[in-house]
Amino acid sequence: MPAKAKILVVDDETLFASSLADIFKSRGYAAIIADNGKDALSILKKRPFDIVFLDVRMPDMDGLQTLKKIKKLRSQCIVIMLTAFSFDVHIKDCLKEGAYTYFYKPIDPKKVLETIENILPENKRSRSKKLSPEKKGNQMTKKKILIIDDNKNFLTSTEDILQKAGFEPIPLSDPTKTEDYIKKTRPDLIIMDIFMPKRSGFNILEDLAEKNLYRDIPKIMLTVLDDSNERLAARASGACEYISKPFNPGLLIDTIHQCLKNAKYRKS
Repeated sequence: MPAKAKILVVDDETLFASSLADIFKSRGYAAIIADNGKDALSILKKRPFDIVFLDVRMPDMDGLQTLKKIKKLRSQCIVIMLTAFSFDVHIKDCLKEGAYTYFYKPIDPKKVLETIENILPENKRSRSKKLSPEKKGNQMTKKKILIIDDNKNFLTSTEDILQKAGFEPIPLSDPTKTEDYIKKTRPDLIIMDIFMPKRSGFNILEDLAEKNLYRDIPKIMLTVLDDSNERLAARASGACEYISKPFNPGLLIDTIHQCLKNAKYRKS
C-alpha cells in the first residue's frame, strides 16, 4: 500500500527526529529526517514533501531562516514548528512567515497525528464531517462563512473543511479588506484569526463595534495560543466563541452550528 504522505523532520537532536519519524512511519507515512536547515533545503530541492516538521532553535541556520527559504522553494508545503521553549519569541515570527502551527517539546504524539490527519487533503476527504445544507422552501441554501486569516495554507485547509460540511466558505487573506468583504458577501458567520500583521482580529472586532456594524453576524476567533485572558477578551469584544489552533474539524463545525443557532434564536 503506498504511503499516505511524505513528511520531513528537521531537528538537530537526531534521536528526537528519528523517534518522531518512526511514529509517522508506523502510521503509514513516508518520513525522513535532516539534522540542519541546509540539509533540509537540499532534500526539498530534489523532491517535494507534504509536511515539514521544523525545529525553531538550530545552529547555523535557525528554524525561521529555514522556513523562509522553504516557502520560497516549496510554497505549498505545510510547515509545522517545534520548540522546547515555553515562551519562544520566534514562534510568532514563524507564524507570520507562513508556518501552519507549532508544538512544544516534548510533543504529544496523539495530537501531532490528529493534526496531520486533519490537514492533509486525502484524510480530510475521508474524515471530514459531511453535513447537509439547510432547506429554504424547496431550495437548498448554503450558509456563507467568511474566513479571515493571513496564513494562506490555513485558509485553503479550512475552506476545504467547510465545503465538505455543506457551507459556502469565503476566504480572505488581507484583514484590511474585512468591511468591504462583509458588505459585498453578507456572510452568515465570520471566522477570524487574532494574530494578523496588518490588522488583528481584536482590531476588527473593535472597529465593527465602534461603528455599530454587523452586530448580528456571529464571529468565531482563532488563535494558536490557548490563553484564558484572550478568551475572555474575545467574548467581551463581541465574539461568540474562541477556538485554539490546531483544532479538530468536527469541533469547528459543531461550534459554527451552535453560533448560527444562537444567532437565529436572538433574531426570533
